[in-house]
Amino acid sequence: GEVEIRSAPRGSHRVFVSGAVKEAARSRGVADILVSIARCRTYATAHALAVGSRARDAEPDRSEWD
Repeated sequence: GEVEIRSAPRGSHRVFVSGAVKEAARSRGVADILVSIARCRTYATAHALAVGSRARDAEPDRSEWD
């Protein structure tokens, strides 16, 4: 698979990508993918967030937002 979710030692999860997905993420400036997973007996849900490679304290470029 090109997208894999692995459990970390303390119960958190990490996203690993390869192949075409990895190339697409790199070309779009994605540095990491954060994931949150929750489940109960009846339902399961997951949310993923692609994080860019821009420095955290840099001001966002809003010129393309308008």
